[in-house]
Amino acid sequence: PLQPIFLDRPLRAYPERVQRICFIGRLAPEKNVDRIIDAARKLPHIDFLIGGDGPLRNALQSSAADLKNVTFSGWLSREELIGLIDQSSLLLLPSKIETFGSVALEAMARGRPALVSSNAGIHDWPQLADGLFAYDQSRPLIDALREILALPMEQLARKANAARAAAEGLNHQTVQQW
Repeated sequence: PLQPIFLDRPLRAYPERVQRICFIGRLAPEKNVDRIIDAARKLPHIDFLIGGDGPLRNALQSSAADLKNVTFSGWLSREELIGLIDQSSLLLLPSKIETFGSVALEAMARGRPALVSSNAGIHDWPQLADGLFAYDQSRPLIDALREILALPMEQLARKANAARAAAEGLNHQTVQQW
């Protein structure tokens, strides 16, 4: 189940426009964070918040040094992680390999949809589908992001509400089974 703080802390309203997109995780080759940097180059009007640490941190920071719309926060406490999610409109998880993608479920619990690689285990839970966008890694990440950004804000807000409801539902079901 989710840590209670993800569901108990008051929700921050879904933004009226997409201004920030976040990634939270290990900065390692399998996470495809370089694709996020490439997308940030092509979407200078969107802020990309990258939370986490790992072996590629210095290389990723160097590759994004000329980008004013990319911020690295380093390792995050749970409180800081929630704050980063709450500041964003969408969570990205474009990993090459992702067993489940817990951070996507955490983002959903905070009322934020997630764009997650289609091979991630989270897609195996049909009740979570309404809060997720599936990312096909054979496509550039920028293409998937442009499709999402082209959606009406009302549709994104509905997706955010569905994400929250799905995370709550799965969490309740998990606790009840225990």
